[in-house]
Amino acid sequence: MLDPYFSATKIEWLLENVDGLREQARFGRAAFGTIDAWLVFKLTGEYRTDVTNASRTMLFNIYDACWDDKLLAAVRVPREVLPQVRDSSEVYGLSAALYGECTLKDGRVEQENFDTYNVMRMDEMPAVQT
Repeated sequence: MLDPYFSATKIEWLLENVDGLREQARFGRAAFGTIDAWLVFKLTGEYRTDVTNASRTMLFNIYDACWDDKLLAAVRVPREVLPQVRDSSEVYGLSAALYGECTLKDGRVEQENFDTYNVMRMDEMPAVQT
């Protein structure tokens, strides 16, 4: 059963109703994904998502952990427009980590992301001179 809540039917509609979009997709000039894929791409240049976000598209086979050819065919979405699916525990680029590591002054703040929550570590602040 197709459900308009998920991305699949929205991508299908766009490809069918936006002039030239299917042609752009065929030549690799269009991409679709969840917000995380866009953020990872903007921060690292890598077009990736994790399995939890891929599963929210209605195009991902959660048992085989891959884009599902039957579901893609049902809504006529080419696999090439979707991000590469990786494990949630993988490092997605080094932009954020390098930024945090390069703040070498006293009082720096470093944030590390772990799937669905964040950990923030603040180094000791120097004493304030009055």
